[in-house]
Amino acid sequence: MIVDDLFYIREEIREILEKNGYEIVTEASNGKEAIDKAFLFEPDIITMDMNMPKINGIEASRKIKKRMPNVKIILVSTMAGFSNIKKIAKEVGINEFVSKPFDSLNLIEKIKKLN
Repeated sequence: MIVDDLFYIREEIREILEKNGYEIVTEASNGKEAIDKAFLFEPDIITMDMNMPKINGIEASRKIKKRMPNVKIILVSTMAGFSNIKKIAKEVGINEFVSKPFDSLNLIEKIKKLN
């Protein structure tokens, strides 16, 4: 599942993942939609933006992980490299981090690491 408020980022991630054999079960454009769709579609892996409308990526991840502790979440954000963000994200249960702008090889490596 791909979660980002920017359509072009979702499209870019979709293209990278599909080229590498991953199936995208759904997408979401904000944190609330991410929570609802995660519970409905039960994805194995979620790429999660941090700064989104309604509910941010950290809070959405917290709610998803509480109900789905085995789902793997990769925080994809311009802030993913900050140590304080990483600390909070780890406490929530986020599994990996990819900084924007990202390169496709780094994203795929992080996903493979989670499988």
